[in-house]
Order: sequence, then C-alpha cells, then structure tokens
Amino acid sequence: MPRLDLQDPGYLAAQLRAYADGTRPSGIMAQAVSLVPEAAHAELAAYFASAQGPEDLSAATSADTAEGAELAQAGTREVPACAACHEGPEPRKGPVLDGQTRAFLDQQLRLWRDGTYAHDKLMSAAARELTDDDIAALAAYYAGRR
Repeated sequence: MPRLDLQDPGYLAAQLRAYADGTRPSGIMAQAVSLVPEAAHAELAAYFASAQGPEDLSAATSADTAEGAELAQAGTREVPACAACHEGPEPRKGPVLDGQTRAFLDQQLRLWRDGTYAHDKLMSAAARELTDDDIAALAAYYAGRR
C-alpha cells in the first residue's frame, strides 16, 4: 500500500479522477472511487495527503542506496531519469517516491517492468530493462530518502 501522506493533494485528486474515468486502471480503486461524489475528490485527497503514514524500518545498505542514487539520476534520450518525474518541486509528473516503503516500491517497479501496469508508456519504458538488483537498489534508495 502506498503512503498517500507523502503526496500532494492535487496529485491525489488527479489520480482519483483517473480511477473514476478509467484512464488509470485498478479494479479495487475504480470501485471505491465510484462510491465518492466527484465534488468530494479534493477534500478526500487533502485528507489522505495530511494523514500520517507508517515509517519503513527496513535497513538499506550504503551500497544499495549508492547504486539506487546512480540509477535514479541516469536517463537516456528516450527515457528520462527517475528523478526527472519523481523528485524536485511541484508540479511533478509522477508521485513522490521519497519515504515510500521498500516493499511497496519493489512491488510497483516489478509490476511496471513485467508489463502488468501499462497505462503510462514512459514509465513502462523506464522499468522495462530493470533487473531484480536494480529494483532492489532503487527501492532502497527512495525508501531511505525522507
């Protein structure tokens, strides 16, 4: 489960709209958001953005975080670095990854890499060539950033 408290309310409201209109697929979230009036999306997003989430207590080695930092900054002509969409000031293209749990980040990157998620072509391309070790390093790096 992602830490929603790390996200900007505007980003969360946009994701609720995407679940509601089907542009972001998810059976469970599409069903859940169908029960919420569209007028309440902003209020719901603000609530979740302000809630206190759990901390990830899993330890990362300095080798993992160093490799993850290098991977997060590496990009190609076709695919920008992770940092280009997930770090820095608002507005970001993607969600905040800093402080998400390692397990969540690891799972999400595998879902993108393996083609289970395909609703964002750029993210699919970014994850396609990641190895299991790359995923572990990126998950450790972003989980360790607060």
